[in-house]
Amino acid sequence: MKHTIVNRSAHILSSGYDPDGRALQITFHNGETHEFKGVPEQIHQAFQNSPSKGTFFHKFIKARFHGEKI
Repeated sequence: MKHTIVNRSAHILSSGYDPDGRALQITFHNGETHEFKGVPEQIHQAFQNSPSKGTFFHKFIKARFHGEKI
């Protein structure tokens, strides 16, 4: 899965999305990558367009989708 670097985020380094598997991967500045399954394309697009990736992540992804460290 190709990751895109997230600019100006204190916690998130990069993210990648697989639309077929509806899986969102997020790599944090601490080096950990977590995968969240069942994330709809609309949520991924909203995350990409959000001015604060960290705030969006905590409100709309972490709170709603199970993530596993990979």
